[in-house]
Amino acid sequence: MDTKDAQLMEITVDEQFLKNYQAIYYAMNAKPDCRSKLFSKNVIISLQDLKNLNRKVTDKFKAHYDNAGFRINVNVSLKNKEYLEFDSWATFENYDFNIEQSISSILIVWEYNAKLPSYPLPQRHTLSVRIADEIRAEEMLNLVVSGKLEEVDKLEQEVCPIVARVDFINAILGDELLRIVEQWQDGLLISEKEYSKGYSFVKKYSRVFAYAINYITTFVIIMCMMEIIHNILLGFNIDLVSQMKIGDLSILIWSAVICTVVCMFVYKISMIVANIVFTTLRADEEGHIFNITNGDQNLMQKLQFEQKNRKKRVALNIILTLLFNVICSVLANCIS
Repeated sequence: MDTKDAQLMEITVDEQFLKNYQAIYYAMNAKPDCRSKLFSKNVIISLQDLKNLNRKVTDKFKAHYDNAGFRINVNVSLKNKEYLEFDSWATFENYDFNIEQSISSILIVWEYNAKLPSYPLPQRHTLSVRIADEIRAEEMLNLVVSGKLEEVDKLEQEVCPIVARVDFINAILGDELLRIVEQWQDGLLISEKEYSKGYSFVKKYSRVFAYAINYITTFVIIMCMMEIIHNILLGFNIDLVSQMKIGDLSILIWSAVICTVVCMFVYKISMIVANIVFTTLRADEEGHIFNITNGDQNLMQKLQFEQKNRKKRVALNIILTLLFNVICSVLANCIS
């Protein structure tokens, strides 16, 4: 090997000193560099999925770096405000999850002191993966303050069920760990909610659909009433309004009053329907990401049933509105 090329791979004494100083300083002050990544895809996570993630992470460490200290902590939060804390992966894996409570969140923390090439002191790296139905505001604030901000804009658009954060000395290792989490979540089972693209589109533009139901229906009924009044006038067989008889004028006034009342009635009904659609679409949908305990399975079935009913309610109101508009248009054409 060319000695000049070999020199490119060598780490200077100053670089070694700086990294060793960083390791000692960060160990004392607990302020390493960190990076966070959000994953917004709706997925279903089983116990086997968590085992696969742990295997990928530990294999990465074992295959590339010598171990100078390694531990895994797992914290499980249940829906009834109970908490399960495991100080090792073995205790978590062997725990009997055939319980009636459902899981609200799981936090897995891998702490690894890696012996990196050319650095005599171990370098501490921490990978934290939080999986939750929803992330609380204080947790989001902590992510913004302590992690990088590249993906914080996602929080304004959707809830991110998986958040990964790595605290690192070696940036390459930090990126590799986040990449492992990303590839892992790409292989997870997709929830039914992820496939509901049409419903998601309607939900996103719920206000537009509500206004359309209200105003389009009102416009259609106004046009129909105007067509009715126009046909009544043609039935008088006169060329000028001054030629109208008192009886004809009375019929016209009564027709106008009745048409106005009908328009107001349809406007109110369409407003009620629009509000039902808007409220249904804008209602906060509870989701569930875990399929581990018996409680998780029961909760998932319940939520799926509620979501199907919600979709049916929205679809029925939209179909009835369209059908009403079509019937009004057909009647107006028949009258004319």
